[in-house]
Formats: sequence, C-alpha cells, structure tokens
Amino acid sequence: MLDLFGNETSHPRKPDNKIKRNWENRFQRWSDKSGLSTKNTTGYGCCGYGSMCDYCDGNHNGRECIRALNAMLKAENKTIDYVSQKFEDVW
Repeated sequence: MLDLFGNETSHPRKPDNKIKRNWENRFQRWSDKSGLSTKNTTGYGCCGYGSMCDYCDGNHNGRECIRALNAMLKAENKTIDYVSQKFEDVW
C-alpha cells in the first residue's frame, strides 16, 4: 500500500469487515431462529444459555447476541476465525 507521498506502508492485518459482518448477521439470525436470544415483551433481559450471555445487556437495540459476543471477545482478549467457525462452537 502507498501513502500520499508514494512511500510503501504496511498495516497490521485486520479481519475483512465484510466477512465479519456477514458472519455476525448469520450468527444473529441463527440465534433468533433457534430461540436462543431473548425476545421478551419488556425488551430487556438475558437468555443465559450461551458463553457470551454474561455480557448481554438486553435486546433493546437489536443484535443482542452480537453485541454480547463482541464484548466478551474484547474483555477476554480473544478472536474468532470468521471463515471456518461454527455457530455452536461460539455459543
């Protein structure tokens, strides 16, 4: 990659945002379809079934499982292989 002055630059490799976003969307749909995420009438609450549920602050903003998963990964300094990871292994 070149900077504004034509000098070579190198950046640490980050996961492809499109791959990560697609995986997260599929994971949330899987969680919703499986009945694992909380969809209660108050709009708040945690299902308590998954490893990341301790980080869940409810579902009032949508994508509650993804937000909880990202909070868990950040807190525990972990990463996910978004290409080959199975949803059941993450849950």
